[in-house]
Amino acid sequence: MSLDAFHLPGGFPNSDDVRFFHPNQPTGATSSWQVWSKPRGKQQLTILGLSGGAGGGGGRGATAGTAKGGGAGGGSSGITRVTYPMWVIPDNLYILVGQGGPGGAGGSSANGTIGTAGQLSYVALHPDVAANNLFMISGAAAPAGGTGGTTTTAAGGAAGTIATLAGMPFSCWAISAQFIAGVAGTAAGSGAGNNAGTDLAVGTACMILGGTGGGASLAGQAAGGAITAVANTPFTANPGGTAGAGPGSNGFQFGQFPLIYGGTGGGSSNGATGGAGGSCGANAPGAGGGGGGGGATVGGRGGNGGPGLVIMIAW
Repeated sequence: MSLDAFHLPGGFPNSDDVRFFHPNQPTGATSSWQVWSKPRGKQQLTILGLSGGAGGGGGRGATAGTAKGGGAGGGSSGITRVTYPMWVIPDNLYILVGQGGPGGAGGSSANGTIGTAGQLSYVALHPDVAANNLFMISGAAAPAGGTGGTTTTAAGGAAGTIATLAGMPFSCWAISAQFIAGVAGTAAGSGAGNNAGTDLAVGTACMILGGTGGGASLAGQAAGGAITAVANTPFTANPGGTAGAGPGSNGFQFGQFPLIYGGTGGGSSNGATGGAGGSCGANAPGAGGGGGGGGATVGGRGGNGGPGLVIMIAW
């Protein structure tokens, strides 16, 4: 069955016309390049690139009755879409697809660990990320990881920023180019009270969402941040972890729509390990992971960011 995400022209994924490229290296590696070969008889090439999403922060762990802030949600990837006439494209292009960032560890009688940033994706004429090689880069900066839980409020990870024409010099030959920034993760609940993580609404620009923050605990418990439903649309909520160390929900693609939900925050607890933040797998490319909930002695782990993705569409 063909993949309808992004409403692409052509036939099946990984046909000569439409090729999907996924990460094949650990986070941080820049040596596992893949090769795309130009198909015959096509006039134009559209490249769509996503960075890996960022991991959520781990929740703070501390004794019952003390401040245990949640970890914040990770930021999501922006989108680069660029179209070239096929005559400027060499026979082979090299593709490096960014991994998503792992979530941060929950603190053990300590603050939580920041989530790992996502990794940019590249399409180049030579297997190196030097700017002069690039036909496509998925952003100027990759999405940032959610801050680990503290005694107060942990800030959400920054969104992936837009690419620039100067950052991919071969775009001087492009027919068109479009750049859209990602979505920042949301803040965690403050450890100054039993505070829920901050919710996130589906945006009006980038439909690849960041993660939400984990709940906090002082002497009680609170829920993790949710992705809320949107009135007059089919888009449903993705709930946060329930108060009392419930895990956050994982990220996913909403039906056949190219709307990618991020992971949601874990719930907090005053008597148990905090709930883990929701993670994003292959069905949530570029989305941010949820933050872990604050917990007694040990905070919840942050969720992983979704992997990057590069789609090569020849037509």
